[in-house]
Amino acid sequence: MNRAVSTKLICVSDPEAIQIGKNLIPSLKSKKLVEAGVDVWKLQNKAIKELMEKHDWFLPMIVIMSKGIVKTAAWGLLWRVTIGGALSLGDLATDILVLLQFWNGGDKMSTFKDLSLISLSASILLQLMVVTFQNRKKKISKLLKEWAIVLIGMKGPWDAYRVAIGAEQEKDTEFDPIMEMSFSKGIEIFAESIPAILIQSSAILMAIYLVMKIVRGDFTYWLPLEGCLKILMSILMRVAVQIIAAFTGTNAGVSRMDLLRAKRASRNAKIQPLGGTGSSLVGGLDQEEFKREMSRRGSLF
Repeated sequence: MNRAVSTKLICVSDPEAIQIGKNLIPSLKSKKLVEAGVDVWKLQNKAIKELMEKHDWFLPMIVIMSKGIVKTAAWGLLWRVTIGGALSLGDLATDILVLLQFWNGGDKMSTFKDLSLISLSASILLQLMVVTFQNRKKKISKLLKEWAIVLIGMKGPWDAYRVAIGAEQEKDTEFDPIMEMSFSKGIEIFAESIPAILIQSSAILMAIYLVMKIVRGDFTYWLPLEGCLKILMSILMRVAVQIIAAFTGTNAGVSRMDLLRAKRASRNAKIQPLGGTGSSLVGGLDQEEFKREMSRRGSLF
């Protein structure tokens, strides 16, 4: 149990000393960096703070010991970075799989395919920029090696491996392996993961929407077209209206009631000739007025 000990160093009893020792593990668990966990432990226990102020060697010793604890513990850095590397590979595999599905989906999936390619390309480009900045003082062979790791999608697992083995910051580099891994993860989240979730979710929701329309027998649009042209126009208008409604909260300037009235008129109205006038009624409208109304509503899209 983690419990702060406020007793001064000179007055610490044996049970209090044991409690101070037990407080170290929870403090290390509470922070991602060992140094931060040790700092929490120091602030939590007054005797430790006095000891560190009195003896300069005590803090470095505790930090080294704590790194060994964190590296080998099941909850420690080794397991966290290993799981993180595995998740990076899984994320890359799913992104490639979804991209292939978009690629084989034809023209109706071309937008999602392009957006996925843009997000993946942005992620790779930003990671290449970080790698170039990190190794700009190194030999060209080292830089090419780091570029290759990024291009084959192994940057995440490679960073995790270097952190897991406790690799130190190399000479002529700008930051240590943990910081480099943090930059890479941030880039993946910003340029790849979040856009991929949005794109894939949008595609799934759009597919569900179209399937529901088909199941309900409400897929074909109200425009007076026939054959393949009617199907293509129905797909275009359903997708366009769904995107507009989802991202703007509007319906292209036409109320839903207007669309329902127009659809009902085009499906169910019967043309009844009027004697002597040469005109007709469609759903209560003069035929010419009905044509003009349909033309006006179609022009809004």
